[in-house]
Amino acid sequence: VAVCQSSQQCDGGVCCTQCECSATTVCAACGDGFCGLGETECNCPDCAKKAAEEICDGLDNDCDGEVDEGFPDSDLDGLADCIDPDDDNDGVEDAQDCAPADPAVCPGCPELCNGMDDDCDGVADGELADALCQDDDSCTADLCDLEFGGCRHIPKCAGCPDHVPTGAVVITELLITAEIPVYEWIEVENVCDGPVELDGWTLVGDSTGSHTIDNCGPKTLHVGKRVVLGKNMPDTMGLPDNFDYVYADVALRKDSGVSLMAPDGAVIDHVPYGDPGFKKVVSRSLSLSADATDSALNDLPENWCVGISWGTFPCLWESRGEKNPLCDFTSECGNMVVEPGEDCDLGAKNADSFGALCNSNCQWKALCGNKWLEPPEECDDGNYWDEDSCDDSCEKNCLCITYAPHCGDGVKQEWDGAADPPEKPECCDDGNKLYGDGCTPSCDCEYYSGYPAFNCGDGKHDPLEKCDDGNLLAGDGCGPKCTWECNGSFSVGQLIFTEFSPYPSGNKATWFEIYNTGDSEVDLSGWFLCDMNDDKCTYMHRISAKSQVIVGKLSYFVFTNNAASLAQLGIVAQYEYNVLWVANSLRSPDGTEIDSFLLKPYPKEGVSLSLAPSSLNYMANDLTANWCTSSVPMANGDLGTPGQPNPGCQ
Repeated sequence: VAVCQSSQQCDGGVCCTQCECSATTVCAACGDGFCGLGETECNCPDCAKKAAEEICDGLDNDCDGEVDEGFPDSDLDGLADCIDPDDDNDGVEDAQDCAPADPAVCPGCPELCNGMDDDCDGVADGELADALCQDDDSCTADLCDLEFGGCRHIPKCAGCPDHVPTGAVVITELLITAEIPVYEWIEVENVCDGPVELDGWTLVGDSTGSHTIDNCGPKTLHVGKRVVLGKNMPDTMGLPDNFDYVYADVALRKDSGVSLMAPDGAVIDHVPYGDPGFKKVVSRSLSLSADATDSALNDLPENWCVGISWGTFPCLWESRGEKNPLCDFTSECGNMVVEPGEDCDLGAKNADSFGALCNSNCQWKALCGNKWLEPPEECDDGNYWDEDSCDDSCEKNCLCITYAPHCGDGVKQEWDGAADPPEKPECCDDGNKLYGDGCTPSCDCEYYSGYPAFNCGDGKHDPLEKCDDGNLLAGDGCGPKCTWECNGSFSVGQLIFTEFSPYPSGNKATWFEIYNTGDSEVDLSGWFLCDMNDDKCTYMHRISAKSQVIVGKLSYFVFTNNAASLAQLGIVAQYEYNVLWVANSLRSPDGTEIDSFLLKPYPKEGVSLSLAPSSLNYMANDLTANWCTSSVPMANGDLGTPGQPNPGCQ
C-alpha cells in the first residue's frame, strides 16, 4: 500500500499529485478499499471517486460516512450484529449466551415460572419452581402452575383472621339490570380454605356507586359456599327476590364492571364484564365456567358464557346459588337446532328485522305485552291497550291520558267507550294507594308468574313473601313489606357448635351442644336446625315459635332427640327436637346461617366430639384440628360434657 505525502493523493494505490490526475483517472480510496477515518478522499476535480460496496465488517466501505448501515443491529447499540459481541445487550457475550437474541434469557438471568430455561442452566423452571412465585403475602399458597399460565397465588384464610387475601372470594355469576329491568344480582363463592367474614365488605360498581354489607345479611361465608347479593328495587314484574343479601346504591350497568372490597380497602375480586368479549344476552345471566373459579381467570371473557340453565322464574336462564356449568359448549346459530346458549333457531328465518321471531343471535325477539323492556321496544306495560301511554306496539303514546279518575274508591271502573278524553280502565280497585297488595296506586294489577300478587299482612306465607305475621307493623321481626327485619339481639357467629355425640351407646339419646359467645341472651324461637350432608341441608327442624327458647349469655345449651334418656343420666337438655339425627347447622328465622361445621370422620360410638376451649369462635370451629374426642366419663360410661365446659385437646 502506497504511503502518500501530504501534497499527494492516492490514485488506485499510486501516489500522484493533482496535476498528474487525468480526466479519465478513477480515484480509489487510498489503496486499501475503504475510506479510513482521518484519510482524505481523492479530490482531483476531474476525477470520479470510486467507492467499494458496503459489507458488514465494522468499516465504511462505501465512503458515505456510515459504518455497516443496513445490517441488523438487534440491541440498537450502533454496532451491527456481525461485529457486536453481545447482540441482545444483556451483559453476556453471545458465545456464552444460550439465547443471544433474547435479553431476558442468559446465564445469571432470573429464572421465571414460564416453562423456559431463563438462566441457561439446562433446566426449565428448575426443581424448586414454586419458589419462583413466592410473594410477601403469607396468606397465599404460591405455586408455579403452567396450566394456569404462570404463578398462581391460592388464597389461604385458615390462620389469617386479620387479613383476607386477594381471590379468597370470587364473583361467579351476574344478572345485569340493563338486560332485565329492575332485576339484578351477583353470586359470590368462597374458594379459600377457611370461612370469610363478609360484614363490612363493600360492593363497588366501576361507575355506579358502592354499598357496604351490614350485619343484617349473611356475615359468614363458609368454605365452598355461595351467596347471592341482589338489588333492592321495586318489584314491578313479580320477579323472585329471594336473595341472601339485599344491597342498594350500586347498579350493574352493562358497559361497566364490579368489585368486591374487604374492609381494609383491598380489592378481593373484580370482574370487568363491560369489556369487549363478555357476551350479554337478554334474560340470561353471565356465568363463570366451573373450571375457572379464580379471581384471575374470571377477568377473561373467554371463561364466561351466558346462562344455559332454566332459572326459578319463567324466561330467565340462570344458575344462581348452584354450581355453574362448564362453558365448553359450542352452538351454531342458523342450523335450525336449538343448542345451549340459544333461545331459538329458525335457520334462514333468523333475522333482526321487524316481525322476525328469532334474531340473528338465536335469541327470541322482543315480545310486546310481556312487561319486559326488550330492544327495540320503547315501553312495555304488559297490555295491548292502545289508549294509554304505551300503545299496542310497545311505542310511547303521546296522547293526553286521564288515568282512572276514581282510582282508589274501591269500585272497579270500566272504560265507557268514549274518547272524552280516553280513560284508562281499572284492572282493579282495592280502595287504597299502596303498592305490593295486588293493585297499584294507579289501579293496575300486580302480577307474579301470571297471577295477581299476594297480600302482605294476611297471615299467609305466599311465594313472594319472606314472612307474613298477619300485620303491617315494623319492628316485630317481619316488616310491613313481609321481609325479615334485622334482629339486633344476635349476630352471625354469636352461637357456635361446641360438642356433639352422633352415636351414643345403646342408640338412646343423640345430642349436641351450642355456646352463646355474646353478652346478650338469644331467643331461638322460629330458628332452624339443619343436618347438612356434603354441604346440603338434608333434614331440617324448625324450633317452636309458640314460646321462648332462650340461650343465656356466655352459656351452654343442649339439644337432644330424647330428653328422657339424657335425664336418666342426670343431664338436662334444654330442647328436644325431631326429624333430625343430629344437627350441624344453626339458622336464624330468615335462613341466615349463624354457625355450621362439617367434620369427618365422626367419633366412635359412645364418644362425643369436643371443641377445644381455646377455640370458642365460629371460625375456629370450622377447623378439624380444633376438635378432639372427649375424655370425661358420663354416668352411663359414654364420654362427653353436655352443658359443661369442654376439657382441653391434647
